[in-house]
Amino acid sequence: MTAKSVADLPGFPFATFAEFQQAHKQGRALVWVRYDFRIDLALRNFAGKICQIATVGSAFFISVALGLFAVRNQDYRLLLGIPATLVGFRFATPNPGCMNGFLPAAVTLAAWIASVFVDKSFFWVGLAAFVSWFATCAGQGVADMAVRAAMVQSEESFLWLYSHNVITAVAKGHASTTEQTA
Repeated sequence: MTAKSVADLPGFPFATFAEFQQAHKQGRALVWVRYDFRIDLALRNFAGKICQIATVGSAFFISVALGLFAVRNQDYRLLLGIPATLVGFRFATPNPGCMNGFLPAAVTLAAWIASVFVDKSFFWVGLAAFVSWFATCAGQGVADMAVRAAMVQSEESFLWLYSHNVITAVAKGHASTTEQTA
């Protein structure tokens, strides 16, 4: 069943979309969103799509560049940068916190220490892990902001995002409230 208004959504804590918009503007509406690459691309113009592909796809682009550079220079230790970029990609989040950034930071630090004592090419391995993590986090963060901007534009936009499971929950309260109602 497709909802025609927010009033049709099960457990939606606001009577109307206008009430939700007002609560959101005042910081009294808490909204949980899930990153979805396809939806994010649908919300963007051409330049935004290119930027999103470049940031979220950075692990792939860095891996290819490291692989080609390793083969060209016959420095096969650089191939360790491929799993390092995947670690950075895997632990990326729109809201990078201490726990999500710990493993990419540890890989980066270990590689940079190894670059001093073992081989200088490990510096690039560490840099690849960090850049992959940072760029992917930035891309997902911008996508999160785009979803949050689109959801308050119109009830139709909100319902479209909700129907695609991008908006996962909405609650009343202040930023310190953790009660979920949907």
